[in-house]
Amino acid sequence: MKIPTFPEFFDALHGFDPFPWQIALANRVASDGWTDVNAPTATGKTSSIDVWLYDLARTAIENRPIRYRRLVYVVDRRLVVDSTYLHARDVAQKLHDATEGPLHVAAEALRQLCQESVPLLVTQM
Repeated sequence: MKIPTFPEFFDALHGFDPFPWQIALANRVASDGWTDVNAPTATGKTSSIDVWLYDLARTAIENRPIRYRRLVYVVDRRLVVDSTYLHARDVAQKLHDATEGPLHVAAEALRQLCQESVPLLVTQM
């Protein structure tokens, strides 16, 4: 199983290309581990969830030690909490429904990693 590139994965999720800073974040996480995300409002910081998920699937496919099995996304604004939850739930559904292409590859890697029938579980507190 060959993992798609982050731009291929992102485009399959959202139907458009990621911003250059999102690609740079995905590359940085792949090489150095997680880092702080500092970007202006409305530039797609919620997509850091997509970066984490992509890195988890890539790591599973490459059979490397898992660095981050869970993501806890903490925000102190109710509106942002709700929109972030909806984003994560949408991503989980797309992975669950994928039957081919980049999302299917990532979903299968995540299913194998967690030995579950669903590739991603999302909870809102």
